[in-house]
Amino acid sequence: MKKIITIFISVLLICSVNILPTALVAAVPLKAEGSEAVRVYTIEERLALLRVKFPHGKYWNHLHTGNDKGDPDVATDTPCCSRSSSYQVVGEYCCNTFDGAMQCMGFAYKMFYDLHGVYGSMQTKRYDVENIQVGDYVRLSYDTHSAIVIARDGNSLTVVDCNQSSMGAMYRCHIRWDCESYSIWSVTYFKHSDAVAQTQVLPDAETEADVLAAFSNGTEWEPEEDVTEPATEPEAEPVTETATEPELTTAPRFGAWPEPAQKSGDVDNDGRVTAADARLALQIAVELAQGLDPTAVKAADVDDVPGVTASDARQILLVAVGRESF
Repeated sequence: MKKIITIFISVLLICSVNILPTALVAAVPLKAEGSEAVRVYTIEERLALLRVKFPHGKYWNHLHTGNDKGDPDVATDTPCCSRSSSYQVVGEYCCNTFDGAMQCMGFAYKMFYDLHGVYGSMQTKRYDVENIQVGDYVRLSYDTHSAIVIARDGNSLTVVDCNQSSMGAMYRCHIRWDCESYSIWSVTYFKHSDAVAQTQVLPDAETEADVLAAFSNGTEWEPEEDVTEPATEPEAEPVTETATEPELTTAPRFGAWPEPAQKSGDVDNDGRVTAADARLALQIAVELAQGLDPTAVKAADVDDVPGVTASDARQILLVAVGRESF
């Protein structure tokens, strides 16, 4: 009997040796170099960092150079050439991808990963929308748009998103913070995680510390202006004042005055509003016209509704045939 008890206790000890390290890893915070504990940021602190990583008004995309899918951790100053996943043109800007998705869903999944350290595609869909929290991934507008919740007030949600398709070609992969136009009842489903990612969001540790310091003081971080002190110049010799010359009232010889703005409806900028402009506006609306100058897109948007649609093309055509005027 004693021999059986001895064997049983030995087995328990062996199992304990195998189990304890795993339990301890789960119980203590991760360690950085130098044995200092890694700080675990709150969701609110991580959102403050992500505002700097993905600034409002930038574009979540990359300059396409081949078979690359871009860097999901960067943003650019240029909108995408197209919203079509199959339309990837070398030398133009195309959407980044993350977690098997692109555009609004890819961006929301990237934000979800940076917030929680887990992949959104692997999380369970939930439909109890009354329990939506800050940091949740939400699928909105009849399952057509994705975003991350950054604040909730009753049934109203404030989100950060990317690539709101209803805003027109200039907003392809456009990053927007503090969007307040959503209700919990417009959510098709949502995904939640209680985890908080422990990896750093910003590559520059000093900037990261400054962002968190500003957040703790109730302010937003702003980058310091790079002010370079001008080189000290030797004192100039006294200059005898001369009579003041009259200001120019005509353009200088080499034409310094800016060109006149492209007028509304004149999409091809030939000085006239014709059926050709209406046809070009329709091509913009259905995304067949690529690589146009932003002023052309602006000239095609004539109905005071953001984005170029078939309605703009129709109005331009009516003006071209003399039935209406702008």
